[in-house]
Amino acid sequence: MIEKLLKSQLILLFVISVVVSIAYYYADILPDNYFTISSGTKSFNNIVYYLTTLGVFIEYFTGIWVLLTFVVYAIVYSLILSKRNKTLDIFIPVTLSIMTISFCGSFFNGHIGKGLIFLIFKFTPQILSPLSLIAFGLINIYLIFDKNFLLLLLKSFKFIVSYRKKMTSSVEIKREVINVNPKKIQFYPNKIRRNFLNNITNFLRGNRKINIEVNEAIQQQSLDVGEMTDNVVEPAKLILMNENKNENEKSEIKKISLDNDKKYYQIVKTIGTAKDKSKNNSPDEKYFEEIIDRIEEKLNEFKIEGQVINILKGPVVDTFELELGAGVKVSKITSSSEDLSMALYGAPIRIVYPMRGKTTVGIEVPRNPREIIYLDELLTSKDFQKTKFDLPLAIGKDAFGESFVVDLAAMPHMLVAGSTGSGKSVFINSLLVSLLIKKSPDQMKLILIDPKQLELSLYSELPHLLLPVVTEAKTASLALQWAVKEMDRRYSIMKEFQVRNLKGFNDKLKNATPEMLS
Repeated sequence: MIEKLLKSQLILLFVISVVVSIAYYYADILPDNYFTISSGTKSFNNIVYYLTTLGVFIEYFTGIWVLLTFVVYAIVYSLILSKRNKTLDIFIPVTLSIMTISFCGSFFNGHIGKGLIFLIFKFTPQILSPLSLIAFGLINIYLIFDKNFLLLLLKSFKFIVSYRKKMTSSVEIKREVINVNPKKIQFYPNKIRRNFLNNITNFLRGNRKINIEVNEAIQQQSLDVGEMTDNVVEPAKLILMNENKNENEKSEIKKISLDNDKKYYQIVKTIGTAKDKSKNNSPDEKYFEEIIDRIEEKLNEFKIEGQVINILKGPVVDTFELELGAGVKVSKITSSSEDLSMALYGAPIRIVYPMRGKTTVGIEVPRNPREIIYLDELLTSKDFQKTKFDLPLAIGKDAFGESFVVDLAAMPHMLVAGSTGSGKSVFINSLLVSLLIKKSPDQMKLILIDPKQLELSLYSELPHLLLPVVTEAKTASLALQWAVKEMDRRYSIMKEFQVRNLKGFNDKLKNATPEMLS
């Protein structure tokens, strides 16, 4: 209903704009049969008489300003209004018309019809036109872009002003208190990084107070960045200890930084696992013997010498290793793949040759029913527990039944695609759980975007989150823009340190000198 009203308003403005434009352009020659009746007025017939009268009448009580209103409304309708359904949108043509009249009344009186000018200035003074222009301009912005846009602009302005003032207060390092201890240096960039992350996190959360505990070796204090005040932050001070100090003091910060990680991992270990009691059992030996007999019988029909010597059992596909007789070509097996498939009741088999590190031919047969792979089986496997990957992901099991673990840090990009119900959401949850088990909140930070508002709601209370789970497109855009800027900032820092990756940066930072950090 609202969409039809908006279209009707657009068509009405278009018709009025056409009529007014014609009447305005031919004002000198168009006969005025409504306001002026004389012997000089001529008309060919009644239709032309009434049409010209109507055109002059409309132009007299409107004006050429209607054309500007139509153009603006057409643009707003095509870009914004046609993509949503709000009741207040039906008032936008009215507010746009009043704003345009106020604009022309302030600067271009000749573009308003004489009848309309008479009616307006009869009841209101002309000095109110600029005030009306400002008032209805703000009303139009509110109606078109809604209050979320205005709040976002206000928050962005406050954040930019506050953050700019804080960045101008440069971090001064007093040379008289600086001694050399490279291991103490690593806390300094972490503190600057945390302040920056907390500023952007607080902004995205909408003035939500966040308290961060700083290591006791430096100073315990509560950093309340909830309200973006204009107070200038005191410059941070870096005090580097002498190398001649006790070895216990050298490792003090490192020990304290690991305390939270140990507590986190202890909490992870206490989380129980609840397996589904209806777990499918693996097929028995009779199942495999029947497949072996059918394969060998079909090969004997084609006089192909071969024998199944081993079975590689996987969760989805079982691989039967076929050892060919002397002088038997592999091409005979590949050409008989369709017949082997028919012997196995139409199962889509695949011939694998050569097999990895073997001289046998593999025949992959889909398992029926498929084996259910539980995530805790992968997370408790040796491959995952003893992995040295920076960001290990438990993907699943390969065709041989072995746990398959990959390193997310080695993937510059990753796209997860699949049809409805194919397991995309399950994979994303497995990915997140794999990372959460291996990385504490101090080691990993996450930005989660969930447009559906349902898939990632379970992770809303995670301490790893830089900001609450994002569900709105505008907030997601802002978060991604910050992530890109943070990436570019880190690239510039790595360029100054002459390293290519984060691991090289951390290694070089341990032996950094005060000159490198200044």
